[in-house]
Amino acid sequence: MKAWIANKKASASSLEEYVYHQYMYAMGSGKGKLDRIENDRYPHMKPKTVKQFLSKGDSV
Repeated sequence: MKAWIANKKASASSLEEYVYHQYMYAMGSGKGKLDRIENDRYPHMKPKTVKQFLSKGDSV
């Protein structure tokens, strides 16, 4: 998978051609772990549910 991603990245005309596979590789290999979450650094940020986020019309 890693070799396929490297080849595709070199020849792709857009990010969409390989970015999903990078995500899948990271999740499958364990490289995509969130092991250093530092929530205490951002006390002003409060978690929201998807429903809360969408109901306020917030955008990224």
